[in-house]
Amino acid sequence: MTLPALESLLNETRILRRAQALAGEKPGEKFNIFSILGMEADEVYTHSSFLASLLSPHGPHGLGDTFLKLLLNQLEISDFESAQAHCIAEHYIGPVTETEGGRIDLLIHNKTQKIILENKIFAGDQPNQLLRYYNYDQKAVLYYLTLFGAEPGEESTGMGQLQSGQHFKCLSYASDILQWLELCRKEAADIPILRETIAQYIALIKKLTFQNFDGKMQKELVDKILSTPDHLTSFFELQSAGTTQVVLDTVIEKLENDLQHWAGQ
Repeated sequence: MTLPALESLLNETRILRRAQALAGEKPGEKFNIFSILGMEADEVYTHSSFLASLLSPHGPHGLGDTFLKLLLNQLEISDFESAQAHCIAEHYIGPVTETEGGRIDLLIHNKTQKIILENKIFAGDQPNQLLRYYNYDQKAVLYYLTLFGAEPGEESTGMGQLQSGQHFKCLSYASDILQWLELCRKEAADIPILRETIAQYIALIKKLTFQNFDGKMQKELVDKILSTPDHLTSFFELQSAGTTQVVLDTVIEKLENDLQHWAGQ
């Protein structure tokens, strides 16, 4: 790879990004009620509450267990009785001890079955958090939901007492929740206020997970990368582990220096 070839690819990508940004600046397109109200990262009053409202068969959307069934199907849970289920945000399960208690972010349950979702946007893990929820009902299906599907820290799992894939599963907003929300939006196609509210939430999740480019933009970038052998070579060079790690390390170092500078002011 030559430096001119790399510079050409980066420059053409920048032009595409700028053109797409300008094309997308239509009146009202950037209007997002969650952002305007400063609720983007509020796990309890934005994300858990909104998800609970959609997932509840008795929720104000009026579509019964439609949205819940879509999620169950996506999670490949086939034996859960959804029609009479309830979804509760911030469900209290008792005072916090070493191995029990706390508040479950999202509890979906019927008379005999439970699904527990621990919802993390930017907050850190609490001591023995997943372990406490697992002990609440060891027959329940337990999920750890984060923006990008990260694994919980050992402090949350009782220093490794719980194992991913065995005692709980990881989910992501970037993929799992977005795919489910798109299906929900289709089901709400004939209910404008519900459809557009879901669309606003989808836009918020895309913003939080850095997915602000639509399919057209992605296709244009792919076409540009494949347009010449030099561009394709440059792309693979940029994806190399060494280059990626150096860039990440440099960015992290700069952020740490900036934080220290701001803290000292």
